[in-house]
Amino acid sequence: MIKALIFDLDETLIGSKDALLFFFRQMYEHLGLPFPEDKAELFYTLPEKGFLELMLPDPEILAKAKRFKENFDPRLHLISLTLKPFVRETLAAVHGRCKLALATNRGPTTPAVLKHFDLERYFEYVVHARTLAEPKPHKIVVSTILDKLAASAGETLLVGDSEIDVETAKNGGVRSVIVGEKARPGFGDFGLPDLSGLPALLDKLEG
Repeated sequence: MIKALIFDLDETLIGSKDALLFFFRQMYEHLGLPFPEDKAELFYTLPEKGFLELMLPDPEILAKAKRFKENFDPRLHLISLTLKPFVRETLAAVHGRCKLALATNRGPTTPAVLKHFDLERYFEYVVHARTLAEPKPHKIVVSTILDKLAASAGETLLVGDSEIDVETAKNGGVRSVIVGEKARPGFGDFGLPDLSGLPALLDKLEG
């Protein structure tokens, strides 16, 4: 029986890739640097914690980037985000049937994003990049959530969209459900084209 579901946020529940890339392209333009298009995927998949230090190791440039981030109007980011298809219907269908948690590598903006889309009411526990000592894919993320939800690894699925989500699930000993364009045989334990298929997958696993 599946008692708990752990959801990723960005590109699983909300569409944020374009908004994040816009923000970082603006930052690089402000810094007078070319945006590294060959590394674009890193800007919306790697943990927020320590990311700027990784990409901009020069102390002077890093300090300027942090000032840009601090002064950036968060409302511009929120209005650029979109809700993925079938999110509300799926969360409503599984809420109450399972305990729900959120595990994201987004930083402290996570509560504001959930509130913006009126999603916070669905989740019993939320882990973002700065909640614990380590972000995804460290095993502490899943183990902490399992403890908070009083669920075992065998009773839990992690629903996400990326390699980091697959790795997080493996490290935590839970099965993964990959949703969206990366869903394919052999990538994660289960794959769905979109979230609408999640209730039926639960029925199948519990049948």
